[in-house]
Amino acid sequence: MAASDDGVFWLWATKDNLRVEAFTTDGKPLWHADLGPYASEHGFGASPAIWRDLVIVPIDHDGPSAIVALDAKTGREAWRVNRETGRAAYSTPLVIDRGGDSRPQIVVASNGNGLTGLDPATGALLWETKCFPRRTVSSPIVVGGAVINVSADGEVVMIADGAAFEVLGRVPLGETCRATPAVAGGRIYFRSAGKLFAL
Repeated sequence: MAASDDGVFWLWATKDNLRVEAFTTDGKPLWHADLGPYASEHGFGASPAIWRDLVIVPIDHDGPSAIVALDAKTGREAWRVNRETGRAAYSTPLVIDRGGDSRPQIVVASNGNGLTGLDPATGALLWETKCFPRRTVSSPIVVGGAVINVSADGEVVMIADGAAFEVLGRVPLGETCRATPAVAGGRIYFRSAGKLFAL
């Protein structure tokens, strides 16, 4: 689920259809969009993201994949970027928009494409790297000047928060990790299969 001044947006999926539904903040239906089949062993688990007047929907699954942007007021498709087919990912897009002269971007993690930076206005590719040896399930976060994501086999990758791709560091946790990192009190927390790490 995601919310903005334009409404509240949520996704649900069956093997036959991924559906986006929009409501006013007091619960009245605005529009819905059907985006086609969603194939996955474990079902659907990502959330949409909001950038200005667009709802960004990840469709990384076991079939033909894409990232789709819908107009938040009407549900009409603004752009679509086809993606490589891999195992289903559950990554919610990360929106980075600091204003001023910095270039906004959407960062999405998937099995087929690794980590990808897209222009949120057009969907144009800014950078992409297949930096994970295995699939990633968690969502990327941004901390200071770094985008951080962790693969399912527990490798934390930190990249520069900029228009070009630059690896700042890698940290192996040594355990399977499928949780999105959390930030509090000046620390980053990672929950693995059997431990809780604080860095």
